[in-house]
Amino acid sequence: MNTRNWAITVAVGLGLASLATRAPAQDVFSAVGQNAVDIQTDLDAFRAELGPAIAPGPSTGAGPNNRREVNWDGVPDAFSSGGANAFPGDFFNLATGNAAGRIRGIQLATSGTFEVSADSDSDGDGNPGPTAPLFANRHPDNDEDFAAFSAERIFGLNGANQLDVTFSLPGSPDVAALVRGFGAVFTDVEEDGTTTLEFFDADDALLATQSVPAFPLDGAADTFKSFSFLGLSFDDPVVSRVRITNGSMDLSLISFGDGNDAVAMDDFIYGEPVAVPEPGTIGLLLVGGALLAFARQRRVL
Repeated sequence: MNTRNWAITVAVGLGLASLATRAPAQDVFSAVGQNAVDIQTDLDAFRAELGPAIAPGPSTGAGPNNRREVNWDGVPDAFSSGGANAFPGDFFNLATGNAAGRIRGIQLATSGTFEVSADSDSDGDGNPGPTAPLFANRHPDNDEDFAAFSAERIFGLNGANQLDVTFSLPGSPDVAALVRGFGAVFTDVEEDGTTTLEFFDADDALLATQSVPAFPLDGAADTFKSFSFLGLSFDDPVVSRVRITNGSMDLSLISFGDGNDAVAMDDFIYGEPVAVPEPGTIGLLLVGGALLAFARQRRVL
């Protein structure tokens, strides 16, 4: 191999190696307690870490050091549990036919169905009447186990216990995006290891896995409600997808006893979605820089 070809090979190798060995730094924010106030400090610290809040609506170009939030309290009764329509996974980032206040750059996918609990003044069809808040319509024990962090709707899954959260530019669901961090509030996590967050990059490689802290049963009986919070932040926007394993079962089964842990969710907090860079941009820059340096050296020689 001549000197020129050797230099090109080394340059390419250095560029690829640099990409392969980049391990994004991460910070973990975690808390658990019987009352909402018990997780508030860590949740607020996570918010501050991600940056100022961006109001719902299309992308403002504010950059990755800002945040978006989702709670379920403004979801119309027609999409709530027992309502006329299933809650759609693209509710918060439809390109057309969507109120600006819903646009937040986040999509949801699951093998089951999404459920948003009814509120206290609706029967789920938009009319005043009998209600089943906190998913008591799915199982009568749920309203004794679950609680709302931000009143009064909460979020859950039926027919599954996993969902995938992906990101796109707010208002442009066809433009894939990355975020700098993601966190969520959970209610009634009782079993260690049943509820987790997994973070994936743009190549769908696993970046990190973390368990949501559990508030264990008090002896033999489930006699109280609880809240858990978990959030991870990274130095740069590297997160393309978050997989949430939400307990060990869905909302329709009794959540009592070893290995049985039905869990519901409340607020989602995440970094401002920014467009995914072109593939290999950093590597090409590194290779190009190395080749330019070699060319200059040849001219000197």
